[in-house]
Amino acid sequence: ALSSAASDVYKRQIENGVRKAAAECYAVEGFYPDNIGYLIENYDLHIDKNSCIVHYSPVSSNIMPDIKVIAK
Repeated sequence: ALSSAASDVYKRQIENGVRKAAAECYAVEGFYPDNIGYLIENYDLHIDKNSCIVHYSPVSSNIMPDIKVIAK
């Protein structure tokens, strides 16, 4: 298991990666995707499902989704 500080850094890295992929999608395609699967398939996003849970809650196609990462 990761220490608390390492876990916080890991969660921040994952969250930043998801935000970056979502922003790239918006810049290239003009919308934020409805689900994180689109980012995984099309924007080379990798998430270790064994170590964290990513809550990706879309708001609108032109508003950054609410993104939260929870360590397992």
